[in-house]
Amino acid sequence: MPGEVRVEIGGIGLLLRYKDRWIKESKNSTLNIKDFIQPGENDFIIDVKVGKLPGYPKQRVLFEARENWRSYIYNGKHIFETYNNNADITGVCIIEKALNKAKAYILPWAENKRNNRRDKPFFKKSWSLESFMRILGQLIFISILDKYQGLLIHSSGIILNGEGIIFCGISGTGKTTLAKLWQKRDGVTVLSDDRLIVRREKKGYFVYGSPWPGEGNVVSHQAAPLRKIIFLLKAQQNKLTPLEKKASLYQLITQCFPAIWDKEGIDFSLKFCAALIKDIPCFSFGFVPDERAVEFIEDKIAVDAIY
Repeated sequence: MPGEVRVEIGGIGLLLRYKDRWIKESKNSTLNIKDFIQPGENDFIIDVKVGKLPGYPKQRVLFEARENWRSYIYNGKHIFETYNNNADITGVCIIEKALNKAKAYILPWAENKRNNRRDKPFFKKSWSLESFMRILGQLIFISILDKYQGLLIHSSGIILNGEGIIFCGISGTGKTTLAKLWQKRDGVTVLSDDRLIVRREKKGYFVYGSPWPGEGNVVSHQAAPLRKIIFLLKAQQNKLTPLEKKASLYQLITQCFPAIWDKEGIDFSLKFCAALIKDIPCFSFGFVPDERAVEFIEDKIAVDAIY
């Protein structure tokens, strides 16, 4: 039966249309998408087809990632492939950014089913929204973010007193640790422990939670005006230091997920980062990874010490 599901991420509505049965992801999924299934207007349409993968020229590889995907370009269209550990292609997406649409092709979902007294793969003509959004959906979203004045950033973030604060840092600097500590505080909403969306809107910059969590599996569909960007450092004591614009720009660029397969996307990301650090105060935060760190930030905000 034909169907559709609308996913809203960063205030952008993605409508996924399909003719094949949509299945639920297992409880062990690392992606939490259910809170992002929201009604509203559709900004981008993705047609999902289960079955045979399409053919296309593969001479020009634009980028290949460790996360088991690669990208091509052909006749102005961006093509993404996902593949498994055996190098078998599992999904293909052809995106037409200028037309606000994409076509996705995924192999049938397989499960083991007892048949004729032995287990053998049983293929269902169905698909998983979580599996699709984990890689292909994320690549589509990154590809179109520049059209909506937005950027995906490697960071955790919170809403405190109605305002957004993001904490940037490379893996191991404490984003997930801080997110878990903030979860214990009353009146604080944790937006994510790993990836956030920042968009420039009429009323200023806003930060949104994303469905792509880190090890803490923390996600939220909520959003708030962005007021501060804090870059994390491990330290022997809690210390918050204002950062100069040049240092802030360098650190922010290294924590972004730009559309590196698209020259326009890269140009936009660099300009967006420069404008963002110009308008939003940036700080470095050397911190001890315990409750004292979040108390320190709350106290600083309470006395307006970091405005």
